Order: sequence, then structure tokens, then C-alpha cells
Amino acid sequence: MKLHDLDASGNCYKVRLFAALANIDLDIEAVDMANGTHQQPPIVDLNPLGQLPILQDGKYVLRDSQAILVYLAGAYGGLAWWPEHPQGQAEIVQWLSSAANPVPPFGALDAAHRRAAGLSAQALIRAAACADDAAVFAAVNEWQTGAVALQTALHRPALRLGGIAVLQNISAQKWR
Repeated sequence: MKLHDLDASGNCYKVRLFAALANIDLDIEAVDMANGTHQQPPIVDLNPLGQLPILQDGKYVLRDSQAILVYLAGAYGGLAWWPEHPQGQAEIVQWLSSAANPVPPFGALDAAHRRAAGLSAQALIRAAACADDAAVFAAVNEWQTGAVALQTALHRPALRLGGIAVLQNISAQKWR
């Protein structure tokens, strides 16, 4: 099984982290994004969006870190990582969806600021400094709302125990 990977990517990192914790062997293939390899065959043949990570399991190809986490947990992780019952699966997917949203406190900044900022936290902070007061105020409110929801959820015992909780926590990883 091959993971097309970018070492500095938080999304690739969460796939590598889960695979390591679940003892799933991956053949890691580094993709040179700096030289545009992600926009050329064979990467765009696997994912026309040119984004990483991409997982190849035999002839099956999957893109998107959240989808890859679900696939690895269900196909190789066993019940410790992916429950049989739909309620447990829905709980995990709920967290995966939350993790896929913009990272507070920067989610309320407009798309142009986020694009200009690139991927580094320092660049995002610079973008926030250039944003108007309303955008910064909205970003802080978004962060506070998200922090309260996360704190409430983490006090639920079901989210603190077992491999399922670990999968949910891995999904929230953005950067090392």
C-alpha cells in the first residue's frame, strides 16, 4: 500500500500517524510539490485536484486525509479503530468533518487572506494582522465557540477511551 506524501503536510502527517499507531504498513512516496510534481502525471492521474495525500491500495485509489483515515480504520484497523455500529461511525465522521474545516482562529478570515498566507502559522498570524477589525473579531468568536465545543466533547468518557477516540484525535491534527 502506497501513500503519496508531503512530509510537511498536516493532512499527510495524520495519515502516517494513524498508520503507525494501528500498525499498518505504508510505502511512503515523497512528492516534490516545490517543483510542481503534484500537478503532473502520475499524481494528477491519481487525483486530478493535485492534492495530497493520495493512498493506493492495489488498484484502489483514495484521496483526502479524512477519507483515507476512515478507509484504513475500517479495512485494516479492526473494531478497535472503526466500530460496527452506525452511531460510533457517525461520531467519528462528525469529528472528521469538524477537523476538515478551517483552523480557528483563522476560519473567519476571507479566502484571499488565507490564500495569501500560505500554510505556515506565522503567515496566518501576519494575515490576521492585516485583516480588518470585523474579520479578526469574527475569527476570535469562532475560535472561542470551537474551543468550548471541543472542551465539552472531550469531557465525555466515550471520547477519551479506546482506539476510536484516538482516531478522532488524529483527525484533528493539523501540524506537527
